[in-house]
Amino acid sequence: HISLFGNLRNIINTKYELISSLPKDGLAIFNSTNEECQKLAQRTTIKKFIYFVSSAPQSEPRDQKPDTLAQDINETPDFIDFLIKTFKGDERIRLNLLGRYNIENFLGAITCALYLGVSLNTIKKIAPDIKPSETSLRKKGGKNNVTIIDDSYSQNPDGTFSAIDYLKTYKNGKKIVLMPCLIELGKSAPAIHKSIGRMIGKNFDLAIITTPFYFEEIKIGAMESKMLKDKILFSNNPGEVSKELRPYLSPGNVILIEGRVPNKIKDFIGIH
Repeated sequence: HISLFGNLRNIINTKYELISSLPKDGLAIFNSTNEECQKLAQRTTIKKFIYFVSSAPQSEPRDQKPDTLAQDINETPDFIDFLIKTFKGDERIRLNLLGRYNIENFLGAITCALYLGVSLNTIKKIAPDIKPSETSLRKKGGKNNVTIIDDSYSQNPDGTFSAIDYLKTYKNGKKIVLMPCLIELGKSAPAIHKSIGRMIGKNFDLAIITTPFYFEEIKIGAMESKMLKDKILFSNNPGEVSKELRPYLSPGNVILIEGRVPNKIKDFIGIH
């Protein structure tokens, strides 16, 4: 959206028009895990609820006590469970979804549901049955029983960071990321790609980037995190990519597909 709106501030101001248009007896719900949303909540005078995902067992936003809080998070390769503290009580929740970002989505939904009268007990019962969308992070089996994490639809930095962060739940085996550069990031693109590179360097054994636009920035970031130069590669040739991937196609290894890559490559590793 940055290429369309020009900068982050314009995006924030445009989104806030939704809040500004609410009537005096309206309700606004904010994700205060996001610093910019927290600032918007502070300037909002109508009735509001805020929710927050804690990165530490006891942390909360400094300026505003959240109405719905998630903490004590246990993330595994197959599910997430966490404690929620709400204005209707506390419960331990399990989501059979991949990626910590799902907790933020869940908290926003249940904050609204609780306000509308849905019981916390009902929410606890149905939470494990929530299914991932076709466009969300999904685990699949690939050729030779290699594990594939398919995030083909991801097209934004937050999604990319979340997917890479999720791979930390895999403690054994080799980790490979296959991705194009991101688009429509405006002037922030070089810095964002360098940050992606740093995360790649800390978490992966091999990275193959399939578009050239910000490959150098990703490479610099990865090497800053001590990734070897010959383990961060650019190639959009399915044959070359397949050759690099072949030694990693075995049980226990994990390949993250982050964004759209050529179908011939997906065919080679055994997913469609």
